Amino acid sequence: MTLYVGEATAVASAPPVFPPFGTPFREPSGVPDPDGEYVAFRARTSAGLGREELAAALAGPGTWVYDTSPAEFDGDLVGFAATALTGLPDAVVGVGPPRRWGRVGESFRSACRAVESACALGLRGVHSVASLGLSSVVVADRDVGEALCHRYLDPLPAGEAVVDTVRAYFASGMRVSRAARRLFLHPNTVRYRLSCFERLTGARLGDVGDAMEVWWALRYAEAVGTGSRPPVARDAEVLRRRVEDEVRARGPEAALLTDPRCAGGLATLVSALARAASGAHELGADEVRLAAVGVAWARRGHPVAELAAVCRSVVRGVVRIRLEPVADRRSEAVQRDVEAAVRRCNALVAVLLGAHGGADRVPAPEQFLRALLLGPRDDTLPRDAVHFGLDPDAAYRAVHGRPEPGGDPRLLARAHGLRVDGGSADGMAAVVGSEVIGFVPAGVEPAAGAGTGVLGLGPARPIHRVAESFRMATRALDTAVRLGRTGVQDFTGLGSLPALWAADHAVHTALTGKYLAPLGQGEQAARIADTVYAYLLAGRNVQRAARRLVVHPNTVHHRVGRFERLVGVDLRAATPEVFEVLWTLRRRRADWADIPG
Repeated sequence: MTLYVGEATAVASAPPVFPPFGTPFREPSGVPDPDGEYVAFRARTSAGLGREELAAALAGPGTWVYDTSPAEFDGDLVGFAATALTGLPDAVVGVGPPRRWGRVGESFRSACRAVESACALGLRGVHSVASLGLSSVVVADRDVGEALCHRYLDPLPAGEAVVDTVRAYFASGMRVSRAARRLFLHPNTVRYRLSCFERLTGARLGDVGDAMEVWWALRYAEAVGTGSRPPVARDAEVLRRRVEDEVRARGPEAALLTDPRCAGGLATLVSALARAASGAHELGADEVRLAAVGVAWARRGHPVAELAAVCRSVVRGVVRIRLEPVADRRSEAVQRDVEAAVRRCNALVAVLLGAHGGADRVPAPEQFLRALLLGPRDDTLPRDAVHFGLDPDAAYRAVHGRPEPGGDPRLLARAHGLRVDGGSADGMAAVVGSEVIGFVPAGVEPAAGAGTGVLGLGPARPIHRVAESFRMATRALDTAVRLGRTGVQDFTGLGSLPALWAADHAVHTALTGKYLAPLGQGEQAARIADTVYAYLLAGRNVQRAARRLVVHPNTVHHRVGRFERLVGVDLRAATPEVFEVLWTLRRRRADWADIPG
């Protein structure tokens, strides 16, 4: 095996630079062939395996092996090989598809995705995006993963009994008796918990499509998790009151400190700066909250110098009180922490003062929507959100609409109850080109508007994160257009469908080669694929599939059996391979816009 390992930046470029930069582990013993093909890789050490040992395991006799800079890709070993890598059970190695010398960068990008997916899934050894199959799509598509978790896991009650039972049910091939033995429960207890899951989520575990999405949600939750925000200190309320008392007692001579109408704004300011000082702040939400305070204080006649003096006093009070438990306040580490806390606080103060200075500016709704949903984000967004009466603590759902060919986007907006000529707390919309963009409050459902086009609807997000919702609304729109659907299309309701076209091409190619290529070409192969797809959609019920296809049940039996023999998959089992078969066939039908609505 001829192997070249080098600096990540050298390998990722196209064409790569050779010889690579970095610290050599061994002296070079050859040069790459510019006309040859190479497999890029990214290798990560694990417990008990050092960088030297990993480099030695990667390299064979007479090969080039280089180290990377620790700052690049967390110090992983990266490079490219003339032949495929194998073995290495004690490391995590992602490999890309073979590419010619000038396109090694493409292979390297795929290798990076493979190693990150493998690490998230807790795997070791050598993996590619293709070998990971559907699991790599699960980890990579955060939008779909979070939407499926919201759909299938969030409705479950507190505790892990139900979700653990569903997880064991999948691990046992969707066999109740096996899951019961695995959990040391009576089979009726397993059946009861599964029925509870179905009642709470609306999923039908007997439906292979629903089962695939439930498996996807569980897999995503295990690999990626749902994340959480840093907790706010339990004594936040005590800290806020202490800072307020100190500012009023020792702070500047400021009228706003004695103005009862400003008490709520002062509490908001102190709470936001206390969170910023501790690093637990909600940057976007706190920006909008402080912008509202700045506009309100400006309209009440408080000058900017007064605001600046109060803000300085609040920052000093927050930092001083937070330093009280610290013994050595002069240490370099403490000083760095204080400087970082002051920078975070000053960034929020700048938002408040900026909103105060632009309190009389009336933004154009279309300009505000473009910046909020499409970017680039600018410093005036928090202030503009206040002008339109948007609540930083409320949730909104983005919309992205496209009329029928030749249709009027304004008619599409009116058909769905969207307001185009202004904005309010009830939502707003604008026409951009031939499409409609905007958002509505989380509790408001756009009107059906049948026959006027497609309206993609994103999940609920706070106003400072509504761009995320818009991204998913756009994906819902694009998915609906590909499938020939009209009306309101909720991203969450589309399940895993938006991921069909977002998946890495290498995944699609690998799954097609694994599950469709063995069938061959021609009309008979197409009939087998169509029959298997109908069989899976019918809950693996031969009679229902036969009625759907208008054929004899024995024909379904024969074609399904032939597929199983050619491909080597038992479709009656509930394994990830069966879900991959459904995914592959669904993608095949999606290319024809032929997926049931």
